[in-house]
Amino acid sequence: MTDAQTSEAPRDASEGSPALKGSLLLFIVWLGLVGPVYSVALNGFFAVRWAAMYPEAGSYYVTWHFWWFVAAREASRIIAALALVRRSAAAVWFTILVLWVSGPALVTGTWLLSGPVIMPGALVRSTAIAAAATLYLLRSGRVRTVYRLRAEPDRSNATSPPSPAALGYGPATIDSRRWTGDFSPPRNPLAPWRLRIGIGLFGLILVYAPIAIFDGFRNRAILVPLCKYGACTVQIERHGAFVLCIAVWLILAAVSALLIVGFWRLLHRDRPA
Repeated sequence: MTDAQTSEAPRDASEGSPALKGSLLLFIVWLGLVGPVYSVALNGFFAVRWAAMYPEAGSYYVTWHFWWFVAAREASRIIAALALVRRSAAAVWFTILVLWVSGPALVTGTWLLSGPVIMPGALVRSTAIAAAATLYLLRSGRVRTVYRLRAEPDRSNATSPPSPAALGYGPATIDSRRWTGDFSPPRNPLAPWRLRIGIGLFGLILVYAPIAIFDGFRNRAILVPLCKYGACTVQIERHGAFVLCIAVWLILAAVSALLIVGFWRLLHRDRPA
């Protein structure tokens, strides 16, 4: 065994899977422990309170018909948290799917099946939580490192980058010999004032979307997104069209949030830290 092989062995042994710590560990603990315990305790508190207020219906609050919603949601999130502990890239996408299915989709499906049961607060809250968690899982550098969502280049045989002439971009010149191999486009292509206007406009959409949803449940008629002059409404009795309007408002809010984040990063990219 050569000295090089001997010196490489300890380094390889220490290059195991990155530890689950920091914000990622807090997220897993919230998803698999804190969230389920809080949800069960909160629903148990309301079940006891409602049973005392309505004694004739007290037996309903200890049946599966009342608890299946909580059980389905929290069990799926515990499974997602256990999947994240296994540190596979598929676990991240599975967790995102679980958050959206056990949140907005479950609330909307329950409302469609129950008819008069309306939960606007639960719908907006679950959507906000799912969107925030999705942004964290897709944008966090630690998540990318732990679950290998971004392939790391092989630098074992790293060499100097080829010149443009070697790649067929033209004859070698003095400037091309100093080329660093950076193919990135020009930074911050939009003027700052345009970025600020974009942040303001999409910020208005992001703020107005939940207001439109709340007003829709309160007035039992929701505004149709992108309708001219805002004069089109859908009554709550038309469940399919009402849910479709909610979905479009949520999509508009999500796209606006992503664009705001992108514009903000472009606006502050060239500023010194």
